[in-house]
Amino acid sequence: MSDGAGRGPDRHLDGSGVPDEPDRLDRIYALVASHDGDARPFGRLQAACRAAVDLLPVTGAGVMLMSDRVHQGTIHATDERISSLEELQNAAAEGPCIDAYTLGRPVLEPDLAGRGARVWPVLARAALDAGMQALFSFPLQLDDTALGALNLYRDTPGGLDDDQADDARLLAAMIARQVLAMQAQAEPGSLPAQIADLSGDRAAIEQATGMVSSQLDVSITEAARRLRAFAGEQQRSLAEVAYDVVNRTMRLD
Repeated sequence: MSDGAGRGPDRHLDGSGVPDEPDRLDRIYALVASHDGDARPFGRLQAACRAAVDLLPVTGAGVMLMSDRVHQGTIHATDERISSLEELQNAAAEGPCIDAYTLGRPVLEPDLAGRGARVWPVLARAALDAGMQALFSFPLQLDDTALGALNLYRDTPGGLDDDQADDARLLAAMIARQVLAMQAQAEPGSLPAQIADLSGDRAAIEQATGMVSSQLDVSITEAARRLRAFAGEQQRSLAEVAYDVVNRTMRLD
């Protein structure tokens, strides 16, 4: 597992983690703009995730928001597999995404079947079952403000080189700015719609996990795994399945 700290002396990152290289900035901004069909901050956030998959040797991307070390939810994921794995990190309270947010630095795991399985056994097993073999997490951080993490999943083992890690840092900083812009544009005393929706989803997932744990007499971690597995089999989001469990229109056996 790497923290991405092995950088050459000619690399200079400002407080936001954005490389001080105009050509790199122009290239990244142009790629994000090519994916951006929505000028609002949430549209730009989605575009940055799609750009990450195009630009880097990764299979999917997710953005997890946290506050005061509490998981607020996954605001965007490029597909349902990624969404389920993001939510599992919350349920299992482990994973490089949480570590990147807590430590304030990238946490890069090129081999979930090896070292990753020893550090995050629950997440690693689920990720491998979903076909993911590497995971790279970059904190959403501007100066001293920590917002969450950009999480990049890969379906083959292997790491990121320094240039690729710099690109990911830049994308994470861009996403952090969009999250702050969403918050700034919300009505006074309210949350942005996309973030407010996460609160209800998170509560439903946590309640459903507890219900499944009680109904099946299994641990919380095992209940979270079964919810995720069922959602994947049904090709539905974890939140949708959780609401069905909470509303008692469905029961896992």
